[in-house]
Amino acid sequence: MAHFHYVEDEDKQVVDYLVFCSDFERREFLEKEDNEKEYGSYSGWNGCHELQFNEHCCYCGKIIEGFMKSFGTD
Repeated sequence: MAHFHYVEDEDKQVVDYLVFCSDFERREFLEKEDNEKEYGSYSGWNGCHELQFNEHCCYCGKIIEGFMKSFGTD
């Protein structure tokens, strides 16, 4: 399961999202090197998202497995 951080434009429309392996790593990423200025502030827990394909965590680089892996495809 993955945690998402939505990146919004000045009109509060979601224009991108970042994927993390945990809420802790999402918070750490945003606090690190003023990433909140570029990606927006922490807006509460946003976890338990199922991924279709493998994604890398934006904080640690760990692979978060998508459900397609269980069917033998990547």
